[in-house]
Amino acid sequence: MTPLIIIQTHQKQPHNLSHSDNLPSSLQSAALSLFKRPFRQHLQTSQPNMLDHNAISPPVHIQGALYMSSPTSPMKPHDHAKLSRAHALFEFISDETTIEHPLCRECVIKVQRATDRKIDVYTREREIYEEQLQRFQNENVSQLSEEELDAEIKAMEEEEKRLMSQMEDLMRERAVLEEEHKYVTEEEEEIDRLETKYLEHFAEYQGDYQNYLDDNEAVHIRLTNATEDLKSLRETNIYNDTFHISLGRLPSQPVHWDEINAAWGQATLLLYTISRKLAFKFSTYRLLPMGSSSKMERISDNSPYELYGSGDLSLGRLFWYRRFDSGMAAFLSCVSEIGEYAESKDKTFKLPYRIEKEKIGDMSIKLQFNNEETWTKSLKYLLTDLKFLLVYATKQLPIKD
Repeated sequence: MTPLIIIQTHQKQPHNLSHSDNLPSSLQSAALSLFKRPFRQHLQTSQPNMLDHNAISPPVHIQGALYMSSPTSPMKPHDHAKLSRAHALFEFISDETTIEHPLCRECVIKVQRATDRKIDVYTREREIYEEQLQRFQNENVSQLSEEELDAEIKAMEEEEKRLMSQMEDLMRERAVLEEEHKYVTEEEEEIDRLETKYLEHFAEYQGDYQNYLDDNEAVHIRLTNATEDLKSLRETNIYNDTFHISLGRLPSQPVHWDEINAAWGQATLLLYTISRKLAFKFSTYRLLPMGSSSKMERISDNSPYELYGSGDLSLGRLFWYRRFDSGMAAFLSCVSEIGEYAESKDKTFKLPYRIEKEKIGDMSIKLQFNNEETWTKSLKYLLTDLKFLLVYATKQLPIKD
């Protein structure tokens, strides 16, 4: 027999079909049975043409190599018998496994490696099972009697009932807790809603409060300014700013009668203003402030007395001067009367110049039969008393009419 194709399968010798460590038990028994009588029957019924000397035999693994025969290299009859049996074996193995036999060298190597890995895994599992079995056998577990087993089973059933009852209680408790959780969740949502609403209202309140603070600050500033203005106004004597009166004349400083008449008009208005400020009413004369033509009027008969003069020295004017002197004397009488009223109200107040009839500070206020220096000095004393009365009146609270 001439080998046409030789493929070395492995460095090791081919597996012995009877070796139990490398092949599964089903494959071992099948392989062994093929070489007995049933295999011969299988061979005769399934492969009737395998004994044909002219047929091409499939490759056969014999003594570690694969051999193929051809018409150019005829085989002996006993070789055909071996090949037939080998072919039947490969066919049977192909039917029993998922691998088609015979195999090439590379496939044999792959199958051998995969088989080795499986054998290692199975061997390790077998060792583990053996270890566990040995350990179980060495534990010497005491055998329980049937009564003890029944008692233990009954105890376990009671325990199961208890646990089931406990589980039912826990389920009911869980249902209650879930209901409470639902209620708490709803409460939490309501609280969140209220909190959101509160924050919105709080933000609105903060805005209103800030506006209030701004308005309050503005009002406080205005109040401070108004207070300062009021203080300034209180400290300001409007009468001093209003009334700048200069009365009298001297030979060395002649003054025109228009200016003198205007000064008497201002003096009359000043005394009238002081009397109204103090809500005082004169008993004998009435003041008629009319500018440069101011007058004094007797209350009893409404007789007028002029408070303005002239430089004309005619006879008629001399008679008129008597009326002018009477008017100045009446004015001086009113100053004396309101001065006595102020002194009665305030014991600390006193006019600087005493007034007696037509004299003030022992100086006559009449112009007739008097020199200009004496007359001017009496007018100066009169203006001084008016200034004291003005200061006193400005310190008093305003009185409504």
